[in-house]
Amino acid sequence: MISAPDTRALPLPGTPGAAQSALSRAWQRLAPGFPWLLFAITWVATLILEGRMDAPSTWGENQTVSDLALGASDGSLSRRIVIVFLGGVGALLLRRYSGRYRIHGVLALLLSLYIGWIGLSAVWADDPSLAFRRLVAFGLMFIFAAGCAARMNADSLSLFIAGVPALTLIPGLIAELRYGFSPFGANSRFTGTAVHPNVQAAYLAVAGIILCWFVWRVGREARFRVGMISAIVLVFLVLTRSRTSIAAVGAALLFSVFLVMARDFRRRLPALAAALLLFAGLGGVLDAVIASGSSSSAGILSIVRAGRDDADSTPFNGRVDLWRTCLGYAAERPWTGYGYGSFWSAKRIEDISAEEGWALEQSHSAYIDQLLALGVPGAALYVLVLLGCFSACIVRFFRHEDTYGAWAAVLFFIALHNATESTDIMPLYTNFAFHLIVLHTAWIRPGSPSRARLPLAEGLAGGWTNLRKRATDG
Repeated sequence: MISAPDTRALPLPGTPGAAQSALSRAWQRLAPGFPWLLFAITWVATLILEGRMDAPSTWGENQTVSDLALGASDGSLSRRIVIVFLGGVGALLLRRYSGRYRIHGVLALLLSLYIGWIGLSAVWADDPSLAFRRLVAFGLMFIFAAGCAARMNADSLSLFIAGVPALTLIPGLIAELRYGFSPFGANSRFTGTAVHPNVQAAYLAVAGIILCWFVWRVGREARFRVGMISAIVLVFLVLTRSRTSIAAVGAALLFSVFLVMARDFRRRLPALAAALLLFAGLGGVLDAVIASGSSSSAGILSIVRAGRDDADSTPFNGRVDLWRTCLGYAAERPWTGYGYGSFWSAKRIEDISAEEGWALEQSHSAYIDQLLALGVPGAALYVLVLLGCFSACIVRFFRHEDTYGAWAAVLFFIALHNATESTDIMPLYTNFAFHLIVLHTAWIRPGSPSRARLPLAEGLAGGWTNLRKRATDG
């Protein structure tokens, strides 16, 4: 039973304690539980670390090899200051919420081994100074991610992960309009404030997947509002014209439907399996029509190639030759790799770019980049951490902790996206989101587990309020 407040303890108006009490009450109203200040810090830091208001006018120019090499060798002073600040914030959060640490079996062991192998790779790094700088940046961002994961429970962390890229659409749209963005233009791809449309697509993909899960979880009235936000995010995802991200998000959402039906509608699984097979068959027919080059496929090809160069229609956009080159380097040091962040030095950027005929600073495959950096043991540990967290999230979802179903879908997207992009392991927001999910699953004691699916008929007063209440408990 909640008792009435003791008014005798309140300071009299006009006394110094009255102002302090008023500030305390105002703070309690403004900060009901969700870490709005931490959210704002992360959003601003993301813009500083990764955002450029002139990105829509620069990505299409394709950075020169010298630009990429200079960035690899010199870095950025502003980025270093922000990363040190975030590391300090993370350390404070870890100290404040140290009571929420808990080791979760095999996943925590795999994550510890993976982080340890990353640190140990500095011993044999091909470029020690470059590896040291990137290891320090990785360590500080990892501490920040650990602090954020300790601060929030699963529901509020999901809102946090989806909210940052969704809110970044505002300055991104301003930047695009400033440079005359035309969504249906022949050579237009939505870049926003990201360095490249494919990077922007990865951010929006993570937000879109989680928001689609919120549409399913919240009440009827809130579902319309959340649905509108998720639709906006997915529309801008399509406008990036990133084929890898769009296809991976589609697969992740299909996986989400299968996951929900496997838990709550098992009798309909055969019908779902038949529908998926039919969908796959239609996809195969479509692929055959496009490959035939007939006149009927001209319209389809024009959509696929919209906003892209003709060279982009080649298989994997020239990645196959790049993968062969990178695997050749990996074969020279298969067990140790070249050290974390050490392979893509200024010299190798210049050498490999000259060999492949286009400017690049990554292998366009997260798995190959992990192999180059950490060798077979490190790449294997990364895959095991990804699969281990994916499995743990599915298990918790079947225990009716719905947030983990959304995380499983995000990890499913990352696993597919990793095949042709390195975005998810680079020091970008998607890598930060991955660490948040893995750390919370492996090391953090849940503050208030969401054990029951939010009833769809509860409406705004029930579903959305329940979700906010659970975030407050964190």
